[in-house]
Parts: sequence; structure tokens; C-alpha cells
Amino acid sequence: MFIATDNMAKGSALARKLGPLNDFHVVQIEHLPAASPRQRVLVCDFDPTNKTLVELAQPAIDTYRRADVPIIFLLTPGSFHETTQAYALGADIIVPRTRAHELLVPTIARIIASSVTRAVDDTLTTLEKTFAAAANGQALVPARIIESSGIMLEAIEATGISNWLNQSWSIDEATTQHCLLVAGFSAAFAIYLGFSSADRLDLTHAAMLHDVGKAKVPPDILNKPGRFDKRELVIMQQHPILGWDLLNAQKYEGKRLLDAVLHHHEYLDGTGYPDGLRGNKISDFVRIITICDIFGALLEKRPYKSAHTPETALDIMFKMGTKLDPDLLRAFARFVDARVLPGFNGPARFQSA
Repeated sequence: MFIATDNMAKGSALARKLGPLNDFHVVQIEHLPAASPRQRVLVCDFDPTNKTLVELAQPAIDTYRRADVPIIFLLTPGSFHETTQAYALGADIIVPRTRAHELLVPTIARIIASSVTRAVDDTLTTLEKTFAAAANGQALVPARIIESSGIMLEAIEATGISNWLNQSWSIDEATTQHCLLVAGFSAAFAIYLGFSSADRLDLTHAAMLHDVGKAKVPPDILNKPGRFDKRELVIMQQHPILGWDLLNAQKYEGKRLLDAVLHHHEYLDGTGYPDGLRGNKISDFVRIITICDIFGALLEKRPYKSAHTPETALDIMFKMGTKLDPDLLRAFARFVDARVLPGFNGPARFQSA
């Protein structure tokens, strides 16, 4: 987020008051860059009645308007002329300059929550349509799924994983919620690891579809409110093969995607399914999605189990020993500590209610 100002000392002081978690970059008006897809908010702290300043700011501000980035102006309280000029420049919200340190943070929080809600709603709709098509033997729409993966990734890049998680907890349908969580963790972990943009998108896409085979599992088993018996467990463990068959039959492109769908329940010690792969037979993509899959499942609250806190979930995963990649798991633990725990508000917080 940018604070565009005509006084760097004043803008920097405001950024310090707003706190480090808000990640403001203070720039002189004439150095304000054009909007990028990941920009969340633009805060303008200069006199919009000053023609020289307006001429400096207008070209860049116009790019934020075209990109639908919310623009907040800090103005002198009660100045009708400043307010009129700010709205003419493209202001969406006006905040009194004297109360900026008090009002900006909750205002921006509402903006971010709204943008993440739209992204979650888009991804949820895509997942529901994808699973319905898979269940009914209809063709999937890869372009739409990739587009939603990109929307999810951009939302997490812009606002962090905690906002995504806090929106996703409200989804009632277990499989869909799980896919949202696993894809969210995968996207955020890829960002944390410094993956390229293309690899981030591929991993997010694969994580979104990792459980698509569950669409072919009988509903009475998939939605059973208790633990599976042996027969039901055998059927449930067919879902990676069912998903791979489904995507392969539709000539769905992406070797890493198909690998993740088929092998996300494999363990390094060979005790996973469906192929009992060991060690270097399991790709890094699969190893990451497996970690995110297990972590998401442990956090989820179900009729037959309580939700675990992130700390307890990680403890359980470390106790799995040689099943998971130890280097990736340690990196994932650092990611959880740095990116998930701040602002975490998951179902484990309410399990005693």
C-alpha cells in the first residue's frame, strides 16, 4: 500500500503510527508508481486544491482509478473545497487528516475484507461448479479454474493468508472448504518460498483440484458424519485415482497437476496411497501439497473431531517422522509462525463454545 505525500517526513511519521503490519510504502507524489494488480489501497496525503501537486499526481492516480484500487484522501476537516477537489481526482473515501492514525487502519481493514470476500466467493463458485460437473460426467472448464486460481493467488499476495483463512472458515461444505484452505496454504507457502509467478499459479491450481476425485465418491460415504469402516475407507482412498482418471480422460493439461491429484496421499516412507511411492519418486510439488493437505485437515472442525490449533497440528506432523519431507516441514513451520499465526482466527478458537 502506498501513502502518496508532498512531505516525506509527515508521511513517514503517519506510516509509523499506523504500525508495521499495515505495510505502507511512503512515496513523494511525483514518484508515485502506476497501479499494479496487487495494490490494495492508495492513501493520498496532500492538498488537492494545489494545482502543481495535482498535475504531478493525476497521471498515476488515474491508473489506480482504472484498476479499481480504492483511493483514500486525508483532508483538512471541514474543508468543502478540498473535499470537492479530492472527489474530482478520484477519491473513494475521505478521512480527516487529524484522525488519520485512528481511522485509517479500520477503514483499510474493511476494504481488504471486502476484496478477499469477493475472491473467496469467486473461487467457491468455481469449485462448486467444477465438482458438480465432475460428479455428473460433464466437461470441466480449465480456463475458468486457472482464472480463479489466479484470483485466489492475487488476493493472498495482496492481503496475506490470514484474511483468506478467516473468510474460508465460514464455508459449510467440508470438501469445498478443505480445497479452499489447502489451495490457500499452498499459494501462501509458495509465496513465502519465493517461487516464480508461474510456479505459484501452477501450485495453487493443483491444490484447488487435488481432491476433485471426491466428486466421484458416493455421497453417503463422502458426507458420513463419523469415521469410515474398512469398506468405506477403501472406497474413499480411491479418490486420487478417480481424480486422475477424470482429468486424464478430459485431456486436462499439466503434468505436475496430474501428479499432485494422483499422489497427494503418498508418504516418503512408502506407506501412502495409491501407489506406495517412496523418496525421490515423490515430486517437490506433491510434497508441498501433501503438507498443506494434512495441515488443513488438522485445523478443520468436523462432527467426528475437534479442530487443532496450528501449533498442535504442526506437533502432530513432526511426529509423523519419515513420512513427510523434513526440510519442507521445517520451512512450513517457519511459514506458519510468520504468516499464519498473526491474525489467525480459526475454528479451534471456538471449539469449546
